[in-house]
Amino acid sequence: MVINDKGDKYQEVTTIIENHIEEDNLFAPEAENPKCGLIFTPFVNGGNGCFDLSNRLSTNFNVPIKFYSGSKPRNYNDDLDFETYKVKVQDEYKQNKFTLLTATKAFGMGINKKNIGFTVHYGMPASMESLY
Repeated sequence: MVINDKGDKYQEVTTIIENHIEEDNLFAPEAENPKCGLIFTPFVNGGNGCFDLSNRLSTNFNVPIKFYSGSKPRNYNDDLDFETYKVKVQDEYKQNKFTLLTATKAFGMGINKKNIGFTVHYGMPASMESLY
């Protein structure tokens, strides 16, 4: 489904998340069969980047929403080495330690995770090949 965000992507994605909180109890990783979400962004940095989006959503919903990207964000200042961080995020997401991830296409859509309840593309991909 394509949604016209009317110029406010962030508001639209928060609405989608809120709907999944109500329908799927999204932020309940301790549930027996937790549902997870994945938000793909076109960039690492900036307003449409996975790093800033994860921080904004974490603050907005008061839950940890992590990010994954192939390259290190310019404002990344975690104690963990970035490569170690990426491996940790992948492992924790697969183990349902958190239920929402923002990521660039470096994360890949072929993840073997059966409980992904929704995927959002936070920005229109440049082509059908990029979407695929």
